[in-house]
Amino acid sequence: MFAGLLACTLLALSLPLTIAGSHNVPHRRHHAELAKRQGTNARMTFYNVETGQEVACGGFGKNSDATVAVSLSIFNKAEHCGKSISITFGGKTVPATITDACEACPPDGLDLTEGLFSQIADQGLGVIAASWSFGGGAPPPPPPPPPPPPPADPAPAPAPAPAPAPAPIPVPVPVPEPVPSPPAQDPSPSPPPPAAVPTPSASASVSASSAAASAFPSGPSSCKKKRSLRRRQQPSNQA
Repeated sequence: MFAGLLACTLLALSLPLTIAGSHNVPHRRHHAELAKRQGTNARMTFYNVETGQEVACGGFGKNSDATVAVSLSIFNKAEHCGKSISITFGGKTVPATITDACEACPPDGLDLTEGLFSQIADQGLGVIAASWSFGGGAPPPPPPPPPPPPPADPAPAPAPAPAPAPAPIPVPVPVPEPVPSPPAQDPSPSPPPPAAVPTPSASASVSASSAAASAFPSGPSSCKKKRSLRRRQQPSNQA
């Protein structure tokens, strides 16, 4: 009897704890997923919050406030109103508070007030890609890039090309100066060689003397012949 009563008591005490624990499981899971949710290279713009209308979380905002409007998927029926986030762009991190909802923003996009946008970028850009996360600290850094692959075996260095032989330096060859030729002279006829005088020989002199002797006979016989010739010629003359 006592044992059964003790068992019922223990069961009654443990039942509320079990129900409470089962109720908190989805809630803790939701916050765990929310903590993991952050924007990397998220689209961020700015808008004029001073329109005279209340923001989604209630109240009126100013353009100088460091507040943001989150996408409808993050806003989740004003569940995150008043929560802090951190925005990082260009090496600068600024805190901000969720106060509004942005219907045109992508799932991880944010719409910043003009003053908050000017703290991290020039308004002339209009749209930037920045990172953000829940909490007041900076978002965790992105994972380091994978190490580069090991270098391949280096190719053998090409053999150095032989140095070109120096071109021979041309040696100037002296050009001989032209020798002037002597002036041309008028050609004159050379005198003819003297005629050779024949030398009389002994036989020629004998022949000449014999011819003279025959032409001019000497002695009595020759005289007689002349006389006979005269006698023969005289009658012919008389006739």
